[in-house]
Amino acid sequence: MTQYRTILAYIDDIATAADVLSFAFEIGKQQGAHVQVLNAHGEPASTIPLVGEGMSATMVGEMIAMAETRQAERSMKLKQVFGSMVTERNIPIATIPSAEEGFTVSWREEAGLEEDILARAGRLVDLVVMARPAPTADETAFLTLNAALMETGRPLLLVPSAKPVLGKTIALFWNGSVEASNAAAGALPFLERAQKVVVLSAAEETQTKPSELLNYLAWRGIKATAHCFPVTGQAGPLLLEEAGKQGADMVVMGAYTHSRLRQFIMGGVTRYVLRTPTIPLLLNH
Repeated sequence: MTQYRTILAYIDDIATAADVLSFAFEIGKQQGAHVQVLNAHGEPASTIPLVGEGMSATMVGEMIAMAETRQAERSMKLKQVFGSMVTERNIPIATIPSAEEGFTVSWREEAGLEEDILARAGRLVDLVVMARPAPTADETAFLTLNAALMETGRPLLLVPSAKPVLGKTIALFWNGSVEASNAAAGALPFLERAQKVVVLSAAEETQTKPSELLNYLAWRGIKATAHCFPVTGQAGPLLLEEAGKQGADMVVMGAYTHSRLRQFIMGGVTRYVLRTPTIPLLLNH
């Protein structure tokens, strides 16, 4: 079977860290993979040009010190969550790469521009796992999401706040695009282990027949079924509705298969699904 050998689990919020780690660790256990847990955070001193105008050096120094203290406390709490889960599950910690299969973990912490750190780290793993930003999240959360999706070249798995199931029934959204093809290929380690795979496509957007994707999957030993339906209105709600009818506990799809400007102006499946899923969502661009 196809395997993920290296997984990057990105955590930056104490409220979602346990959910992300729990799901990433389950994947690591299933795949016999190494899970590298990344905590990236900004450097408070870099904000001096923004907040320092009209302020004394003493005031700026005090603000930076307070920010550094808060950041240190946050990082400590995140590392404590990591440490507690590793201890409870008796997971081996590995600091040296090994070609031998086996579930291991490691901790990585870096200071700098979060999206740059995540993009760089994500390019050298097989899968990136992170929390799905809440609709009310600040701009930083969506910048890091964008970096993981658009700048790593790797499949991105977004974990919902609800306790997810590890891909027993997978809905694969298909429109024949390069992005959808990349998503299908990037999800093979999940698809090969799923009990049920269903290919969903909107009739008017299908560039490649779903039957061709079924053949591709069949060569991998994956017995999938296809459901193609007409769309009256936006495709996103209908695709998610159909995924729900199929009992899907994971959705796989290509991200931004049209230009992002067109997505912004006209709406699009990616934007809709990013705002609404309550199940794990695997994206690839």
